[in-house]
Amino acid sequence: DALPIYSLNRPDIQDAVNLNKAGKFIAWYNPGMPFNLGMQQSYIWLYLPVKNESAHDMCLVWQLIDGIDTARLFCKSGDEITPHPFISSYTDLHQRSLPLRAAFDTIWLKAGEQKELYLHVWKSTYNTYMPFTVLPAAELLEKESFTANIYCVYVAVFAFIILFNFFLYISLRDVIHLWYPFFIFNISMGLLLEVFYDVFLFPGSLHHIFSLTYNTPFADFSLVGTGRVMQLLLQQKRGNSPFWGAFTGFLITDFVWGCAQLVGAVWCIQTGWHYNYFLFRSVSDVLLWGTTAMLVCSVIEKVIQRQPLALIYLFSTMLPTLGIL
Repeated sequence: DALPIYSLNRPDIQDAVNLNKAGKFIAWYNPGMPFNLGMQQSYIWLYLPVKNESAHDMCLVWQLIDGIDTARLFCKSGDEITPHPFISSYTDLHQRSLPLRAAFDTIWLKAGEQKELYLHVWKSTYNTYMPFTVLPAAELLEKESFTANIYCVYVAVFAFIILFNFFLYISLRDVIHLWYPFFIFNISMGLLLEVFYDVFLFPGSLHHIFSLTYNTPFADFSLVGTGRVMQLLLQQKRGNSPFWGAFTGFLITDFVWGCAQLVGAVWCIQTGWHYNYFLFRSVSDVLLWGTTAMLVCSVIEKVIQRQPLALIYLFSTMLPTLGIL
């Protein structure tokens, strides 16, 4: 029911075992709340005792979601400690023993066997927030398959929208049918990166880039897409709106900043420098606020000007705007 945790800057398993015996680990008494130490780079030791109470052998999977640089599992049975190989969120799919989207390790338990699990985690890219599951392999793979089926439906719908708009552009030659699929593509990419499906979609180099940037560049690009669609749909131009200049400036900045994150990730991978995710994300958040404010002001302006589609557009933007807030 409780998960003891302890932050330790020395990756020595014996240190962790001694501290645990001395009662220095901190019990995580709220299993429904994800473990979160805030924005810091740190080593973390996670401890969990497990026991196979079934009458047959069992394979447990410890799955870690959310940008793990490296992690290593140690299984303690009596006085014997067995170290497992290092795992990472950046590991390519073809190098994984199970086709899972997040970093994981497996633990085999014989009938009635019990072990103490020590997992040593190093996180530097994001905040120290680690959703994880420890489940029998069959149950975990069933849940993964269910999630994959849901996202296959999403991807199919988005792909249809993108292709349909390309056909519309060929027929109508209206540039809005290029900007709208651009918006949909980036929304879908952000959604897939949110649940770590990039490991299935991209080879190692691209997967590593997106593992560093997360979905933030595509959030910036989606702002560009939704802004341009609004301008074209409501016919916002330099001559009929005082917000056009500021809004367009934000859209250009969004696009440049999204590209800068991808270039920065490539540069960090090649040079070995730390990718400063917090800096990039903080600037993206500021741009998100500014772009959303300009979007709302522009739509309200068109409502006041009695533009026919503006009122419908205002209602359609309220839910995502509230979500952003």
